Amino acid sequence: MDTVSKFKPFILETNNKRNRALQKENDERKQSEKKQSAVVQLQDRLKNLSQRRNELRSQWGLLQPFRHFLNACTDRSDEFADPEEILTRHRILTDTHRDLQEACSRTNAELEQLQIRYQQRLKECQNTVLVSNSELARLQQQLETAASQNVQLEGEARVSEEKGHDVVWLS
Repeated sequence: MDTVSKFKPFILETNNKRNRALQKENDERKQSEKKQSAVVQLQDRLKNLSQRRNELRSQWGLLQPFRHFLNACTDRSDEFADPEEILTRHRILTDTHRDLQEACSRTNAELEQLQIRYQQRLKECQNTVLVSNSELARLQQQLETAASQNVQLEGEARVSEEKGHDVVWLS
């Protein structure tokens, strides 16, 4: 037992060192994995950026003739000093055109609403005229009937006067 107790601190220290070494190895492995993951992500990003750069170069190549055209236009024009002025003018005109189209659409919508209201109002007025004409026809018929009865009563009154009867007028 004496030997075991003699080596016990040494064994504990050795175990502690081994545990620290294992922990350090584990931490370094995790860091290595993180760094490897970061490397893979950066490689993917580099690949994407390279593709984008190639696409932009291709687009730039396709746009070169237009750049030359705009430069030629500015060389011959007194109105524009550089191609950027032409592009700015184009943007302004495009925005103005879009705004005018929107205003036209709003005006057309308002006009449609007004036309609908006008048609409704016209229909209401036509209905009012029809009702008024119907009432007028009814009243004219009553007037004609009353006039006819008046003529008939006047005729009867004359006949009664000629016969010598007293006429009683009804009011």
